[in-house]
Amino acid sequence: PKAISGKIKSVTVSKTSTDKYFAAILFETDDLTANKTGKISGIDLGLTSLVTVFDGETYSKIDPIKPTRKYAKRLRRRQQALSRKGKGSNNRKRQVKRVAKVHEKIANTRLDFLHKLSRKLVDENPIIVVENLCVKGLARTKLAKSVLDAGLGMLINFLGYKLEREGGKLIEVDRFFPSTKLCHCCQFKNNSLNLSIREWVC
Repeated sequence: PKAISGKIKSVTVSKTSTDKYFAAILFETDDLTANKTGKISGIDLGLTSLVTVFDGETYSKIDPIKPTRKYAKRLRRRQQALSRKGKGSNNRKRQVKRVAKVHEKIANTRLDFLHKLSRKLVDENPIIVVENLCVKGLARTKLAKSVLDAGLGMLINFLGYKLEREGGKLIEVDRFFPSTKLCHCCQFKNNSLNLSIREWVC
């Protein structure tokens, strides 16, 4: 384990539903913030392509991994087995833990992917511009399962604290700002656009 170079303030031990123990250590250390320099990139979050990055010259896309759908069959089988167990029985208690392990696997897969993705984006871009999404609103639509599975809000949070810690900056643009309808040269607003039009010439 890596040595902690700082004064330990508190240690919080927690136990998960799958009987795993974790210790969260809070300690004081020197300010490690460094001023990052480099390009400014805008990222567009979606469900077909989780992240589309544009740095003013080139585009790059990263697809979502959809962990809930990946483990849906395993989860369904274990939940069906749970429903057949008698209430209060030891078999039911053991099956509850088996179901919890699948949920844990889904959550860990999503977290691992989002941490690696946010790390890559922060390493390559000291300033990131992103749309201020209303994830709670999107979670009330028919796309709720896909939105929550993608972890859009979680990704923005990860980008925010990692950029702040390393001297970068996350800029959130109002979701109602008509960026698609504006010409990037003369700022003319084209109100005739609909969602089916992805490119247009001013």
